Amino acid sequence: MANKSSQSDKSAAAPPAWSLLESATWSPAQAGDKVEGILGSPEMGPFGEQHTVKAEDGTIVLPHLTTLRDLSRVPIGSLVRVTYKGDKVSKAGNTYKDFSIEIAAPSGGGA
Repeated sequence: MANKSSQSDKSAAAPPAWSLLESATWSPAQAGDKVEGILGSPEMGPFGEQHTVKAEDGTIVLPHLTTLRDLSRVPIGSLVRVTYKGDKVSKAGNTYKDFSIEIAAPSGGGA
């Protein structure tokens, strides 16, 4: 019976304090969802390189998707905005997630 009382003591303990991991994988829910921040160095993920964006909320890991591979042409440290445009259907009939990638023009330099 001692085990039973020790179990009830554990269940009466305060719930744990949770904190968000520094990196979280971005998972857009609907068209128009976006993430904006400084493009960081790619990290190795289970399927190859995954790009990171340093946003106000912390570091966000972008999903490893073919439609985001153009980020490899963007210089590290650039201000980028990635917007989820929704699901699209390819000519072959496959559904894929479509994104737009925007790069902020450098500020301060004018003609």
